[in-house]
Amino acid sequence: MTKWIFLMLAGNFLNPATQNEAPAKVLYSKHCSGCHGDNGDRGKFGARNLKASLLTDSSIVKQISKGKGIMPSFGKRLKPEEVQLLVKYIKSLRTL
Repeated sequence: MTKWIFLMLAGNFLNPATQNEAPAKVLYSKHCSGCHGDNGDRGKFGARNLKASLLTDSSIVKQISKGKGIMPSFGKRLKPEEVQLLVKYIKSLRTL
């Protein structure tokens, strides 16, 4: 049993997708989930349902960086690589 748990944990550390998702999820939780919800479908304060979003990568980058409507700008708070992590994470929430 101990061997199995170790292999399972090691697999998560060695899997690049899991390594990239963890920082993205932390960023999303910190900056986005308050309005968009943990799963992207909350819509608090008029926030869009990210599960149904059809925005392109460049449109998502623009909205994160410059804000839109009540959504604040994160362009000065996030590094470009953090914005890209968020773009990938937000797209992973889609249920289309």
